[in-house]
Amino acid sequence: MTVWRLLAGLLMSVICLAACRADRILDAESRRATDALRTRCGALGIEANSIPTIRAVLENEAEQDGKYVSAIRYEVESEHRLMSGLTFGSVGVGNSVEDARSTATEEWMFLFADPYCAATASAGGIRLGMLTFYPSRPGFRGSAPSGWLTEPETRHGRILEAIASGLAPIMTNDVGLVDLKIAVQTNGDPDGECRVNGSANSEVCNRLLAIVWPGGTYMYKQVFIYRQTSVGLSLRFLPAWDTPQRTASLAVRAPAESSGPAPRPAQANTPRWGYAYN
Repeated sequence: MTVWRLLAGLLMSVICLAACRADRILDAESRRATDALRTRCGALGIEANSIPTIRAVLENEAEQDGKYVSAIRYEVESEHRLMSGLTFGSVGVGNSVEDARSTATEEWMFLFADPYCAATASAGGIRLGMLTFYPSRPGFRGSAPSGWLTEPETRHGRILEAIASGLAPIMTNDVGLVDLKIAVQTNGDPDGECRVNGSANSEVCNRLLAIVWPGGTYMYKQVFIYRQTSVGLSLRFLPAWDTPQRTASLAVRAPAESSGPAPRPAQANTPRWGYAYN
């Protein structure tokens, strides 16, 4: 049984609240997510009328041992059209229902909203072949990251060179979504879940799992939003989109990613859902 099935089983084994309140739109989280996206995209110069709205849909909600778990699906709507390839799921854990929902939305902000706005504004990015990628902050749970995981350019280079050829072309004005989750265990093979434009993609995952991952017991997750470019290039890092001057006005922002080789202790910046975003 994979790590991801174990996690899914744990979620489903807890006591559901009000028949899990499945597939119910959460108005408060929808407004919060939409406002966060408008703030982030607006800070990059994107006009308000071109920023989509977000619909937060509760898929599952549960309680166990005083802790609450909320699984929320965030749907992107533009001009009353659902952009299904950008649907993104997030799970929050908290001391109350409201706390769990809030942490799920915070994670969505870090993993989806920030790179989506950068891609929409064509601000910076990492160009490889005919695609330009815009990474989220990486999230780690478990032992502190080590080796090439601590070096942003090396990490992005290895991951993107492994997965880029497995991505289907998209229209020039569209954006794509790559959602990566990898679990590494000491003395065990890595396992993972990889979704591309809303669907599971085994080819991308197999390419990613073939990388020699640094030792330890940890979970890594990161999102890459990507766009099609008109000219193919070898791996090239464009000016960073997340400079302090550009993002200082954002209401909620992940800490700046260090380019130094030393790993940051996980407990130094660990949000309530248990992942350190470096």
